[in-house]
Amino acid sequence: SNSLNIDDSVRTMYDDVRNDKSDTNWAVFGYADDVNGGSPTSLVGKASGSDGLEGMKGALENNQRAYGFLRV
Repeated sequence: SNSLNIDDSVRTMYDDVRNDKSDTNWAVFGYADDVNGGSPTSLVGKASGSDGLEGMKGALENNQRAYGFLRV
């Protein structure tokens, strides 16, 4: 199947960034084959933090596909 599987970690990390009561203000998601050796058709949470854009940039790598979500 060519459908994309979205791991529960994506929703958990996304919700944490959206939560105004949480200090977490960014999350990075990637394909599992880049993040943990898993399937290239699975999107998983890679990293999150409370140090804004600079922290988020630190979680990105030139050779990996990724999506970022930042609360400003």
